[in-house]
Amino acid sequence: MKPIKFQLTLSKESEWIEKHSRNIKINHTGIIYCVNKTNEKSWKHPITKQVNQPGGYKTLEEAGLI
Repeated sequence: MKPIKFQLTLSKESEWIEKHSRNIKINHTGIIYCVNKTNEKSWKHPITKQVNQPGGYKTLEEAGLI
């Protein structure tokens, strides 16, 4: 398994919040995704525009997670 690059923690003032996936887990920890106030989900971090998926893959399919 390729390493996961952890991203910056979002501030409370951010319009995005971090959530952990209940279904997709690596080392017993859910993959992090972000949700904004309009319930839009994104696997990309809103500040760094990177993902928390193994190997930095852009999609779950590329990472082999689904």
